[in-house]
Amino acid sequence: MIDAVLLRSLPIHNPQELAELRILGGMTPERLMAMLSGFFGLLAALLAMVELYGVISYIVARRRNEIGIRIALGARRRQVIVMIMRDAGYLLWQAGRPARFCSD
Repeated sequence: MIDAVLLRSLPIHNPQELAELRILGGMTPERLMAMLSGFFGLLAALLAMVELYGVISYIVARRRNEIGIRIALGARRRQVIVMIMRDAGYLLWQAGRPARFCSD
């Protein structure tokens, strides 16, 4: 660190700059906390997307034959997608039930 005597001997050309530096220096912990919170929020969103992809791929793999038969019998693409999304939503809801009880 710079010696206090040396710092006092330096001329101050603009006292407002010194005040701004003190304010910015005092905000460092808040900035760090905000950056860490943003990082972990993005990481949680990424993990949620990966989990959702895994659930949907599990459902499609498990019901692959049924989906093929439904399409062969004339089911529309929208009907098949709605069926898959309904099952994925139900599984995600079931997976979240223990977390809701633990959060109380």
